[in-house]
Amino acid sequence: MEGGIDKLLSLVKAQKMIIDETRTNLESGLNKMDFSQFNELIKGIDMIAEGIKSEGDVLLMLSEKIDEQELSKLKNLPEGIDSIILGLKSEKEGIDMIVSLMDAYTNITKNILELNNASQKLAENTQSPTTLSLLESLKKQEALIKILLEGGITPDGVKIPSFEETKENMEKLSKGMDEVIGSLNLIKQGLYGVNALVDGNIEMKKTLITLSEGGEINGVYTPGLKGFSLNLKKMGEGLKEGINSLSTDIKKRFMDLANVLKVISNSGKIMGKDVPGLSVTISGMDKMKSGVEEGKKEFNKKKEEMERKKELVKKVESFIGKPEDAEGNVEFIIKIRYN
Repeated sequence: MEGGIDKLLSLVKAQKMIIDETRTNLESGLNKMDFSQFNELIKGIDMIAEGIKSEGDVLLMLSEKIDEQELSKLKNLPEGIDSIILGLKSEKEGIDMIVSLMDAYTNITKNILELNNASQKLAENTQSPTTLSLLESLKKQEALIKILLEGGITPDGVKIPSFEETKENMEKLSKGMDEVIGSLNLIKQGLYGVNALVDGNIEMKKTLITLSEGGEINGVYTPGLKGFSLNLKKMGEGLKEGINSLSTDIKKRFMDLANVLKVISNSGKIMGKDVPGLSVTISGMDKMKSGVEEGKKEFNKKKEEMERKKELVKKVESFIGKPEDAEGNVEFIIKIRYN
């Protein structure tokens, strides 16, 4: 009995330690989330778009008066795009790291659920007011853990996403950034084509107009710098809207998740209801363990007393006398009470 309680208490303490570490990591990751770099990225995209548009206007002016010095500015555009691509790749690595952490959190939470189920079975086999209260707490904790794993909707209509849903959202963002990087590389390749034309000492007005407005050059369609500028602006606007929405959503979801883990560990309210945490479970089990130890001490004490009285019985055959040919036998009954 006592050994079983020690094992159960160790399991519950391990659950609490894992949950506390998980919550600490989540809060630390939440504090380190910095979406401000995306704002700088968007500003960079807008600046490049404006620069490309300006260069397109310059090409139109060059159709009347060719100015190679102005055209040489186009050669700096690929470097600017490379800088943006580098920033995107860095942010994507951070997102991919969060995705990998979500897998670890899912496995940890599944292990906690298994420990909870084992604790419930052990508590069910120990019938007492303390273990019944403990069993009720474990069942409430099991429901919360399942919400973390499977997701759910509160009575107030607030959706708590599962770990898998959160991971999928982060993977979608990572995939979207790959597409943006691919688009920027295509734009950069197009700009290298423009640079080749600049280096080739543009001589025809038609070619300059085509570079600005779009058209065919040597049978190959070129969207033109104005087209590049428009596409970049649209991409920047879409990226800004998506990042603003995503940053708010991710921070809220991670905060909700951290709060739920905090309640599971230390008690609190979820959906307006008081939920006992693992700290309550540990306290109850400590009391139950102390009760068992006290009962064992009392039993040993009574056992010693009984042994002393047995020795006395060997010397006493009767309290009131007995017939000459009769045998005497004295016995004691020990009653142990538990509060």
